[in-house]
Amino acid sequence: AASLRRLVQPLMLRRTKKEVQHALKLPPKHEQVLFCNLTNTQYQIYTDFLGSSQVRDLMFSQKDGRRGGKGNMALFAIQVLRKLCNHPDLLLKDLPEDQKPDDYGIPERSGKCVAMKTVLQLWHQKKNKVLVFTQTRMMLDVIDKFFAANGWKYLRMDGTVPVTKR
Repeated sequence: AASLRRLVQPLMLRRTKKEVQHALKLPPKHEQVLFCNLTNTQYQIYTDFLGSSQVRDLMFSQKDGRRGGKGNMALFAIQVLRKLCNHPDLLLKDLPEDQKPDDYGIPERSGKCVAMKTVLQLWHQKKNKVLVFTQTRMMLDVIDKFFAANGWKYLRMDGTVPVTKR
């Protein structure tokens, strides 16, 4: 892990709260943990994927102790499940724009987004300020679309934002 961190560190922008707290003048952090159920759409895709021949082959090869290229398949399966748990439309990210549904990224297809929508609408009414963090730019794109659709003012900071504007 330490070797990997040293290799990747020059390529990643990572700042701790302690490093930016003085610039942001943030109030004390209040953290709540919310458990979100999968939507029916997410659950159906989840069960279909777990029942797929790809996952079945992966599970049997792990039991047999065979290696081969199955490590790549395991990473693929983890990526699919991670995207699915965030928003099932992330699985369509590589499709050309004209093949994506018109309602790509709507919150109703994701348990996390449904919860986020409810909480953010409540906080917006109270005029609270919010920081939303994601692990991927794909999910930021979905959240970006949601914020724009609601007419909310927001700023986005990711690797595509020039350093001078951060």
